[in-house]
Amino acid sequence: MVQSQIIPLVYRIVALIVAGVYLFSSPELTILFASPGALMTIAIILTTLVSIPPFMWSIGRSPLPGTLMIAAELVVCFILIMLSGSIYSPFILFSLSPILDAGLFLSRRTTFTFAAFSGISIILIQLFNPFFTSEISLLVLSQLSLYLVAVCLIATLPFLINVNQRKQLEEDSIQQERRRLSREMHDGVSQTLLALNWQIQMLRRKRPEDDTLNEDLRKLEVLSEKARRDVLELLEFMRNVDTSVDFTKNLREYLRNFKACLLYTSDAADEEDSV
Repeated sequence: MVQSQIIPLVYRIVALIVAGVYLFSSPELTILFASPGALMTIAIILTTLVSIPPFMWSIGRSPLPGTLMIAAELVVCFILIMLSGSIYSPFILFSLSPILDAGLFLSRRTTFTFAAFSGISIILIQLFNPFFTSEISLLVLSQLSLYLVAVCLIATLPFLINVNQRKQLEEDSIQQERRRLSREMHDGVSQTLLALNWQIQMLRRKRPEDDTLNEDLRKLEVLSEKARRDVLELLEFMRNVDTSVDFTKNLREYLRNFKACLLYTSDAADEEDSV
């Protein structure tokens, strides 16, 4: 998670530096409808707000607030682009930052929705910018095409790069859930069976003269102890199962062996009763 938070922050800083150099070193090449200082101030404030830990945590942990925040960030980026030359804006790279956030923290469907929204918005800004009119030339079309390609790459690369990382996180989450279940079973079922075994032993001590009762209690004690060992064996299986193999297949195989063992124990008990 920390690495995922650093990547968009570094990208924002680099894009912001590029925009600042372009604005202040070559002002004659840009079409501005606001002062460079005001535009950079807005961009710096936006970068600061979206880079603080509460914002990044909310994106990673809460999909709905994260989606709304990324949408608001996109709107601010589009305003900056509208005020600084549309497709020729120095902030055109900076506007890709929200797409990178979505690719790293949100679902693929949400990310592609933002990417499509971003591409359509840039086209509409270029065609219907209220601050200036622009003819659709070959250069404009090439710039728009490059931006759409960049949007697609930014939206897709995080999923391609993080495939192994996401798989590892899923496996770690499954392993943690197994450990939690094993702890609950150990504290619940295993302890209950152990307490039952102790109660049986106490009953046997209270009625040592009743041979029939003691024999029944002995059989019950054997069964409860075996059940407790089976539970412990299942817990050990859940803790150490190989996550590279299908867990459902392993569990079915274990339950099949467990059932066969129970049937064998039941048949052995019946044979002992008949004798």
